[in-house]
Amino acid sequence: MNSLATNWNNTNTDPAFPNVNRQFFNQLSNRQPVRHGFPQNTITLQLQEGTIYLPFYDIVYFQGERNYTYVVTRNKRRILIAKTLKEFEAQLSPQTFFRCHKSFLVNGIHIQKQKEGNVLELSGQNEVTISRRKKSEFKNWLANLQSMIRSRDFSYATFA
Repeated sequence: MNSLATNWNNTNTDPAFPNVNRQFFNQLSNRQPVRHGFPQNTITLQLQEGTIYLPFYDIVYFQGERNYTYVVTRNKRRILIAKTLKEFEAQLSPQTFFRCHKSFLVNGIHIQKQKEGNVLELSGQNEVTISRRKKSEFKNWLANLQSMIRSRDFSYATFA
């Protein structure tokens, strides 16, 4: 068992989300209304090898490159999808995913801290930049997300 899994099992918080209580996290995980045989809190990704259903909480960010998008997960897996970032943005909830830059769409639950120079530190030691034009919009969005989480009004249904 790797150290992340060991820490997760021995503490009340997930190492990838140190500010999220494990009990609250488990409550969210148990809310899985089914859509076409798969939990609603997943996104369907079409790959050459087939289709995968990735839980939203596993997605750290999306990185767009022309007509392709990399989906970066908590375990640092980079999945290349033949779909634009704009298509993913339209598919996801603006309450939990934020387009912080023309090339990045971040998952709010993976934001660890905001560094100087408009840099976001995300889970798994990933870093992305907030564009200057999006900085004030980002602050408002983050404040709304934090208040939703604090009030326990947040659920994975918010992602879809």
